[in-house]
Amino acid sequence: MAGESITLHVHGSGVRLERFRENNTHGYFKPLTIIDVELRPLLMKEGLLYKNLQRIRNASMFGVDIRNNVKMLEKMIKGVGREIVDKAIDITQDSRI
Repeated sequence: MAGESITLHVHGSGVRLERFRENNTHGYFKPLTIIDVELRPLLMKEGLLYKNLQRIRNASMFGVDIRNNVKMLEKMIKGVGREIVDKAIDITQDSRI
């Protein structure tokens, strides 16, 4: 139909495909960007690893034997951080072309 568009929108934690008439588009949904698609999974992974690291550190305060878990998680967080930076550099270089 003339005057209609199909767009992909994010609302909260879900993604849904919406069909809007041009005169009915509004600011309730945030359009996806390349950052959302490429970096959000890595950022979420980093956040989950960091939360687990905090839980392990809190457990160690109560005498739980954590062995090398802290060092392993710190290495994983650094690795994901490097992935994020590398991916961001790739995205910005691709967008300049």
